[in-house]
Amino acid sequence: MNTVFIALGSNLHNPIYHLEKGIRQINHLPETNIVKRSSLYKSKPLGPKNQPNYINAVIKIKTKYEPIELLDALQKIENMHHRKRIKKWGPRTLDLDILLFNEIEINHDRLVIPHPEMINRDFVLIPLFELTNYNFNIPKYGKLIRYIWVFMSKKYKFIVVEGPIGVGKTTLANKIAKTEGLINWNDSAQKINGKINGLYPVPGAFFIYKGERYKILKGEIGNGNGNPGEIISD
Repeated sequence: MNTVFIALGSNLHNPIYHLEKGIRQINHLPETNIVKRSSLYKSKPLGPKNQPNYINAVIKIKTKYEPIELLDALQKIENMHHRKRIKKWGPRTLDLDILLFNEIEINHDRLVIPHPEMINRDFVLIPLFELTNYNFNIPKYGKLIRYIWVFMSKKYKFIVVEGPIGVGKTTLANKIAKTEGLINWNDSAQKINGKINGLYPVPGAFFIYKGERYKILKGEIGNGNGNPGEIISD
């Protein structure tokens, strides 16, 4: 069975409906099953700004389809959703992109793998990270975490790794810091000391520090201990 990662996006006519139905349709393809699916993410359009925001997700599947066979099957599903290819990066009911196919590289006139734009899109990289881990390798491009950090350091002030005591939060933080060579971090949010870049092994979805709201990229290890500050709702 082939291991494939597929990105889904929609911004027309109830996008969540189109994503959920598209996922079910992929799961019903012959000799194909979904192994994991990410959360749903909202993103701004890449193209014309006079269109709705997108809802995005990534799924991991196992399939006996070969790359072009799978591309044909996915395009048939898009057509069932009345997908119209009128304008580049224009609005669409359902967009299905093959991101990765096993660990191979493909340069075909209809299909390029890895998807050539995936490393430039946080709405692809972050859900992909949710399905994999910090050590995941993208063929041709290298470690996923390197591209994640580029986006996170631009958009958010802190990245937080969560998990219970003894599962390796500090080790993970050290590995990321060593890889990037630019992260100053402490092992407790109590020790922020005014730093604006940091990686803290504490839990939470958001927290407040000095009156500012910070977004957190969760680690891969579930609920943890520690006090990241005032936890607020999403």
